Amino acid sequence: AVVSADRRILGVHDLRTRRSGPFLFATMHLEVDGTLSLRAAHPIVANAERALRKAFPSGHFMLHIDPDDHEAEDPFGDRSDTDTPTDANVEPR
Repeated sequence: AVVSADRRILGVHDLRTRRSGPFLFATMHLEVDGTLSLRAAHPIVANAERALRKAFPSGHFMLHIDPDDHEAEDPFGDRSDTDTPTDANVEPR
């Protein structure tokens, strides 16, 4: 409701939230008029982030902007065409 209060934001998708101790972390894609320039769309996202920070002071937010006619893709979809090895030896630091 915080983000959708701005009528220039036409939709929200790929919302992901999590908590770590007292902190809230959220990522989301905001849909705006696809004919807007980046210069015109940027203040819309900045206002959304300010509204989120006001509503959730301990929150950390990552907002991504999409044109309203964008076909949403699953960011964790099929990755079989990548060159990333599946058996990589990853050690914690």
